[in-house]
Amino acid sequence: MEKNGILQPSGCTSSSYWFAMRATYGRNIKAKSILEEKGIEVFVPMQYTIVVRNGKRKKLLMPVIKDLIFVHTTKASIQSAKADIPFLYYITRPSQGKNIPLIVPDYQMKCFCDIASSDNDDVLFLVGDDCSIEKGARVRVVEGQFVGNEGYFMRVKGMRNRRFVVVLDNIIAVSVEIPSQFVELIK
Repeated sequence: MEKNGILQPSGCTSSSYWFAMRATYGRNIKAKSILEEKGIEVFVPMQYTIVVRNGKRKKLLMPVIKDLIFVHTTKASIQSAKADIPFLYYITRPSQGKNIPLIVPDYQMKCFCDIASSDNDDVLFLVGDDCSIEKGARVRVVEGQFVGNEGYFMRVKGMRNRRFVVVLDNIIAVSVEIPSQFVELIK
């Protein structure tokens, strides 16, 4: 369903949306700061990475993808903010001959944020072709730290056990190992 030039996913119920955006040249942290100063909710997937500088190893919190940022606001608000941030662009997808901004449904973004921002060392981010969910079973977590979240229970390349995976429209996915008794199939 289209509303104000935005193709609205079925999971979105308000006029505020989660826009998937790119801040060019790795300036997503700078864009995040500017948007937060304007009172706009922003999420940048981050993870700890070991970096060697001057022969010393440091554990730094860094963006998972250097230019990815999710912005939760109205279309008018992001348009006015984009005027002040020339390096911030929508991630778009083709629809009916036009490129429309990619919007992530609220419930899907909540599940993604819950796992991506957890303290669990077992969190794994998947990008590009690794986000494929062709063989995953749709499940809901019923026990443990991520209770209530929905996603897919599937094998992930390079991992021994099946994992709980939340995919955001083939942009990025986050997975975590959860015992199979903690999930139930969604029919």
